[in-house]
Amino acid sequence: MKSLRLALIVVLLISTHAFAYYIESFNSSIRILPNSDFWVDEEIIVNFGNEQRHGIYRDIPYKYDLPMRKYRVRIAVDRVVDEAGKEYQTKISKRGDYLNIRIGSPNFKVTGKQVYHLRYRVENAILFFNDHDELYWNVTGTEWECEIKAASASVHLPESVDEKDIRTTCFTGAYGSESRNCKAQFVDDRGFFIATKSLGTYENLSIGLAFPKGIVEKPGFARWLRWYFVDMWPFLLLILCIVWLLSTWLARGRDPIKMSIAPRYEPPSDLSPAEAGTVIDERVDIRDMTSTIVDLAVRGYLKIVEIEKKKIIFFKKADYILVRLKDSDDELKPFESKMLDGLFTRGSIESADKSQLELICPDCKGREAIATSSLKEKFYIELPKIRDSIYKRLVKEKYFPSCPEEIRQKYTTFGVIILIAGFVLAMVASNWAFAASLMPAGIITLLAAKKMPRKTKKGTIAAVNVAGFEEFIRRVEKDRIERMAIEDPTIFERLLPYAMALGVADQWAEAFEGIFKEAPRWFVGPSGQRFSPNVFVYNLGSAVQSTGSAMSARPRSSGASGGNSSFGGGGFSGGGFGGGGGGAW
Repeated sequence: MKSLRLALIVVLLISTHAFAYYIESFNSSIRILPNSDFWVDEEIIVNFGNEQRHGIYRDIPYKYDLPMRKYRVRIAVDRVVDEAGKEYQTKISKRGDYLNIRIGSPNFKVTGKQVYHLRYRVENAILFFNDHDELYWNVTGTEWECEIKAASASVHLPESVDEKDIRTTCFTGAYGSESRNCKAQFVDDRGFFIATKSLGTYENLSIGLAFPKGIVEKPGFARWLRWYFVDMWPFLLLILCIVWLLSTWLARGRDPIKMSIAPRYEPPSDLSPAEAGTVIDERVDIRDMTSTIVDLAVRGYLKIVEIEKKKIIFFKKADYILVRLKDSDDELKPFESKMLDGLFTRGSIESADKSQLELICPDCKGREAIATSSLKEKFYIELPKIRDSIYKRLVKEKYFPSCPEEIRQKYTTFGVIILIAGFVLAMVASNWAFAASLMPAGIITLLAAKKMPRKTKKGTIAAVNVAGFEEFIRRVEKDRIERMAIEDPTIFERLLPYAMALGVADQWAEAFEGIFKEAPRWFVGPSGQRFSPNVFVYNLGSAVQSTGSAMSARPRSSGASGGNSSFGGGGFSGGGFGGGGGGAW
């Protein structure tokens, strides 16, 4: 109990010492100009008593929260002087939504009564309504940490006005209070406002003066435009970002040559299906990888067998078995060896499926086999190694000057950092101007990341040739295909993996419908059906899609208001512009 009493006494002494000073009077004189700006002259008489302080600081808000946006007034400090007109040492800075004016010298302390005269100009703080214009101003502010013994304000209009056309009001108390311990009147073109009782800590005097339209000029388009550019200069960051991305793409992102695309009957002979798909879109995707499985089957390394897994009501669910016919050898490219070995390292087969496999495919008996469904949540570990191997070979063979994925990742990282910076500025610092610039810049950088990889001259020529082969498949003529099939009976299956990598396998199959009547030896499908290239490609596509899904599947991971009218029942203490508060330092 003694410790508790001692702690309470210490807290009481500290709090008493902290707020022992007080403001004897706070008077504000406001002179409204014809262009709707106004000058504010504040006389703040502070009594520090025996306390030694450097001076006071004044916090005046200049940004206010409105629905969906920030409203900004402009405050320019003209001078801060004592009662004799001698200038105080001041430091002016912006802290969040406030203009901070620190008055006094850090090397000198004062006691007793001190007089501070502040003069500053305010723009964009007159409210314009349909039937009147209005000044709604927080004289002292709700954030002073000391008592204000007396508070008053006067408002000068730029021209004579009939008193009956003027309305005045005032509020006192803490923020949100509707108390009216104050008097307001309008005499001789001036509004007078005075608090009828002292203001306690964090209590304020707010005033409202409504006057006829036409007394002051509403800011025109030129002023709004100037304010907009002053406020929105951070948008230069967005422009600079766009210029940087465009110049970077022109210098290092676009392909070195442009070539027209003409139909070609064959893809480039030195590119595998996966490489051809990568060169044309500068990305290794799952379609490129699964086309490699079909290509390995065409070349005699695999056999693909469709088995019936189970029935769901009237529907059959198929699974696909990969049977290994040959081991990796020197004829395979590094990524092809990784694919072949990875499949049989990660995959497995159940005994029931193995028995069904041997019934369907007697030649498969005794060979290493895996079910594609068994790759689920296992094979994804192999994908990065295969993807990197494809990129590495294409860079080594000079199709790309550098890895496209690394280029995309670099710009994606830039975009994410910029986007997060904008989000943080918006949410934490409420700096909407920077946020409105940085967040679009981040999004644009993320979108541009896809276009930043480039090909070499060799890669561009190869991509054009691949695109020419794709164009040939899309526009292929039946009679030409018949002639090509006679010249090369293997053409359908040999080039099928390329068509699959380019996403035109259906068109390739349609072109051979009625020409080939026997299924390739490397695919064993449902028995008893007449061979059709269309049906074959559909079944093969199901196998590839099932395999691709299983290969890529991963396991599951565990401020102030401002802008309101002071009339019509909506006014309250602290509801206008200005105000803020201050303290001693």
